[in-house]
Formats: sequence, C-alpha cells, structure tokens
Amino acid sequence: MDKKILLISTSPFPYGNASSNTMITYIKGFNENGGDSELVCLFPNLKPIYKIAPQGVYEGVPYSYLLNKVHFSSNKILRYCELHFFVIFKFRSFIRKLAKKYDLSVIFFTHTNRSFYIFSAICHYYKAKVVFTACEFPEYIKVIDDNNRRVRFKKYCKFIDQFVFETKTLEENYKSLLNDKMDSIVIPATMLFEDILECKKTTTDSYIAYCGSIHSDEKDGLSNILYAFADFHKDNPHVKMIFVGRISNQDYQYKLREIVEKNKMQDSVVFTGEINRSVYVNYLVNASLLVVAKGANSYYTGGLSSKVVEYLFSGNPVLMVASDDFTYYLTHNNNVFFINDNLPETISDAFSLLFSDSNMRHRIGTNGKDFAYHNFNYHNLCSELYKFIK
Repeated sequence: MDKKILLISTSPFPYGNASSNTMITYIKGFNENGGDSELVCLFPNLKPIYKIAPQGVYEGVPYSYLLNKVHFSSNKILRYCELHFFVIFKFRSFIRKLAKKYDLSVIFFTHTNRSFYIFSAICHYYKAKVVFTACEFPEYIKVIDDNNRRVRFKKYCKFIDQFVFETKTLEENYKSLLNDKMDSIVIPATMLFEDILECKKTTTDSYIAYCGSIHSDEKDGLSNILYAFADFHKDNPHVKMIFVGRISNQDYQYKLREIVEKNKMQDSVVFTGEINRSVYVNYLVNASLLVVAKGANSYYTGGLSSKVVEYLFSGNPVLMVASDDFTYYLTHNNNVFFINDNLPETISDAFSLLFSDSNMRHRIGTNGKDFAYHNFNYHNLCSELYKFIK
C-alpha cells in the first residue's frame, strides 16, 4: 500500500496560530521527500472575519475542513452537535476510508484530552499510526496537577505510537508523566524562511520590532517592553518601537495603548495590526533590533518559540530572556543577546547597550542567521522527521 501522512489540527488554517506555519513546513518537507500528505482541520472554527473555501490549496499545502465548512453554526444546538458529535462521526468515516487505501500515519496538532483520546482510538482501531506533536508542557497537567489528572492524562495518551517534541526538555517531561519507553524524536520549531532571506533592507530608519500576534503579557511580555522603551527613548528619540502583527486580545491592546499614552509615546510607538505576509516580512527584515520578552517562568514554556526562529532568519539581532531550550542552542553575545529577566530596567539597559554598538548588532544578527539556516532549516528537519515516521 502507498504511504499517506495526514496532519490533523484543532486550530483553524491558514489563519490559526503558529502551528499553521509548522504544518505548512511539515507538508512541504514531506512532499519534497516523495511523501503524500495533506492537512485536515477538525472543527469549523475559523474567525468570521476570514472567508476561505472549506477545501483547497494554500502555499502549496492541500487542506480541508472535515465538516466542509469553515465557521461554526450560529445556532447553539447545532454548534454543540458540530463540536461534540458530527466531527466524531465524520472523522471515523474519513479515517476508515483512507485506511483501506493507504498505509496511514496521522499526525495530531492538538492538546491531549478526552477528545484527542477518542480521535486517536479511532485511528488505532483502523490501524493508522498515531503521531503526537508537543510544543509545550501538557495543558491538561498545567491547569491542575494532581495524581488523578496524571492517571487520566496517561490514559489519553494510550494510543500514541510516536511522539514529536520541539525540545529535549519536553521529551523528558512526557517520559516522566507517562513512565513509558516511548518512540520519539526531537524536531525544533520549523518556519518558512525563503521569503525572509530574499527580502532586502529598504530603509535606514531605526526601530525596534516585536513581530507576531499580540496576546498576553504571560506569552509576550509586551508591557515590560513598552516600559523599557519609554526609558530608553528619552536618550534615543530617533528610535521607534513597532509591534507588527495581528492583535488577538483587544483588552490587552487597550492596556498597551494606555502605557503608550501615559508615557506620551504616540509618535514613537506603532501597532500595525494584521498585515499581509510580504509587509510583515519587510518590517521583520528592516528592523534594527528584534525583541521578545516572555519571562523565564512563563505559563507558555517548554517548547522553542517559532517567533524567535523567524527572528533569527532575518539577520537582525535578537534580544530575549535566556529561557527554554534556546539556552542550549544559542550563545549570548554571539548569535543572540540574552538577558536574565524581563524586567523593564533590564530590557532598557540591553536596548542602550545594543544601540551603542552597531558592529555588535551586525555581528549577532549575522551569526544568528547563519545558525538558523544550519540548525532550524525545515527542509533538513522535515526530511529527518519523514524518515522517522515512515
């Protein structure tokens, strides 16, 4: 039988979270190696502002929404049925059909919970290999960590045949939770990078950029970035601060804008909002410095931030807290500029130091780009992953 790899996501595509980028690179990488792969979104949970076909090809990636629709029904009863019943019946039929025709592997981009247990059990029943990807510590345990939940978590993982972890730390964490000898591989976060490498600098304006969706201080640390910039800007009025990307939390945006207004930085701080990919990449490549200020003890830990990987490919210096497994990959003052915490004064001091030495910024940025190309290149990583799954 021919081999087929199915990627299953509970997030919408292509306008979902960072996992959308990972799934694109997986499919591109698999198909480069002669694979046959496609993406299926379990739920019609695309935000109403987006209008796309329920099936098609995006960035060379064949995708479909399982229920042949991209938005949930407005009727509450129908919505409940779509979420809890229709999708299970359709998934069972879908997997049964493919398993008859192919040697099937199913890669899940989901949380480990009761729903995942049902979907993985269906795959197991029809002899499809179940592959689970983990980019952060398990949500089910992070919310409440007690013995009963650990027992249930182990049950939910019962039908997983192979694991794909973003970091060695995650792999060790899952092994401690499952107390099991697992078949696993560590594949760092993967991102599309060709358009970043092709983009040329077109401006000499100096600005610090945060590129990516705006969500929360726990995930992004943007309040502290603003407080740091307010202090730094007093002596560096020519430098701007630009937040590039979609704002997924409006209340959080209001909080950030209050900080801007309180410090009278309206002319120096820009929020672009959602923009197309080419404009996004242009901001990324033309920045003088790229920053992310997620704390070392953030709720969102364990994996490798795809944002940082994207930053590195830009060739611009990256300022970040020394956290997660990036400390095992990157070297301070060589291919990244690490700080010990995300306090405003720490960030401000780093801003001042980096802008006092353009040669340092250039060296760190150039080395970071070279490191990313040789260590976070999705063509190489996905080839390795394809061989593992196959």
